[in-house]
Amino acid sequence: MAIALLKRATEVDPKSKTAWNNLGLVYLATRENDAAIAALQKQIEINPYDEFAYNNLGRAYWQERKYDDAVTAFHKQLEMNPLDKFAHANLGAMYAEWHKYDEAAPELEKAASLTPESPELQVSLGDAYLNQGQDDKALAAFDHAVEISATPLVWNNIAYQLSLKKAHLDRAQQYAESAVSATAAALRNVSLDRLTQQELPLVPSLIAYWDTLGWVHFSEGNLDKAEKYVAAAWELGQHGEVGDHLGQIYEKQGDKDRALRTYAMSLSGLRPIPETHVRLAALAGGDGKADAAVTKYKDDLQQRRTIDLGKAKETGNAEFFVLLSGGAGSAAKAESVKYINGDEKLKPLAEALRTADYHLMFPDNTPVKVLRRGTLSCSATANCMFTLMLPDDVRTVD
Repeated sequence: MAIALLKRATEVDPKSKTAWNNLGLVYLATRENDAAIAALQKQIEINPYDEFAYNNLGRAYWQERKYDDAVTAFHKQLEMNPLDKFAHANLGAMYAEWHKYDEAAPELEKAASLTPESPELQVSLGDAYLNQGQDDKALAAFDHAVEISATPLVWNNIAYQLSLKKAHLDRAQQYAESAVSATAAALRNVSLDRLTQQELPLVPSLIAYWDTLGWVHFSEGNLDKAEKYVAAAWELGQHGEVGDHLGQIYEKQGDKDRALRTYAMSLSGLRPIPETHVRLAALAGGDGKADAAVTKYKDDLQQRRTIDLGKAKETGNAEFFVLLSGGAGSAAKAESVKYINGDEKLKPLAEALRTADYHLMFPDNTPVKVLRRGTLSCSATANCMFTLMLPDDVRTVD
């Protein structure tokens, strides 16, 4: 709806001082990065001194991992406003993702001085220091982040950075377990009868925290535990980096076939990382065979999110929420189902959704609930199929 309204606004006033930038932001939120880049470039064409457009253009290029273009955009923003806290923070975080830690640290230091109460910046700064071999400064930044905000997000982000460097793993495991435990506790209070907008980000958070805890176990050499957490995170969220982690676990276990397939699928997942293609090519026997594997398994991710409910008397489309529950390393079961919208004649199929297999194994004994949203499609010529949305894409309760 926002895209439709903003496109209409640009038609009514093609030289609008804000509409193109706002349209670019919405495209960024929906991961339509090429469209975001085009809209933001249009805003800059209209007003080369726009207050926000270059920073947002940098974010769009960053999402596409077009790092050089992003650097140019962020630097243009800083030419206009040398004290832009967002541009310094984004540029520093992007340099860190690019593994250019010597460039990241000064940008993040500047951003932290401009926004001293940001725990996220302290974590990013700690990450840069850690990768520069400055452990004392890294741990001080991490401790300061926790002082500012002792929350699951901060605990998780510190644990993840420590796990990547295989450093201070006792502390990493403590923080990762705390993040998972707190988020699982919050999810146990979720009810479809009183679902709120604020509860929707809990499942994407749990996905990230399961992956982090799994990666801590991997760094500690506990492959069985690592597999349980990372496999659950991959099945639920289909993030490219999580798939890369699972592929590495399979490879370490000596299961090269599962590793190859998981690497190939992860390259079609959400924001895959460049290293995955390198790992896949090494297993497959070259770039050409790697590309062929990606093509072969391209549709598997959607199939893993699609549940066949068999034939039905009615036809149409409808959306439902499903609240899954479980623990003790068990398979997820549907605790409750709620019709959202669509063809009301499909409402009785809620019972079939309640007994369906959702292909999710919980990784440990912690009782937890997982919210899923999906579209049920029934036709006269095919079975009823329930396609689950990715948790990252669930943004409304209606």
